Amino acid sequence: MIRYIFPLVILICLYPEVTSANEASWQRYVQSGQLALQRGRHERAEKQFTAALKDAEAMGEQNPRLAITLNLLGEVCRIQGKFLKAEPLYQRALTLGEQSLGKENPEFTRIVKNYAKLHRAQGLESKADQLVTQYGL
Repeated sequence: MIRYIFPLVILICLYPEVTSANEASWQRYVQSGQLALQRGRHERAEKQFTAALKDAEAMGEQNPRLAITLNLLGEVCRIQGKFLKAEPLYQRALTLGEQSLGKENPEFTRIVKNYAKLHRAQGLESKADQLVTQYGL
């Protein structure tokens, strides 16, 4: 875990204004996207999460916000039936989340479960079960 925190601390020290602005902007987009999702405004949620993704990517791949945002965007795409768009988002969230969050983190668990939901929505029960079993859920 320390090997992931140290580069992030250096980044924050070198670029405090950029990181802070990106984090604040990211948080606004995520909150707006979640509110839109709760209200059933899926297209609006997708736009907000896409904007949040740009901010999260600017924070770097080791930043856990990137995996979280990919998961949120994947989830809204899954809900809309955009399975082909959701698949690579979940794959990337899973890979980055395992590195930046760790397997024991509740956010990582959420990524795995949501990715399994995608497989189930596609009729791929065995693939969903394999994913859940692989991560001990």
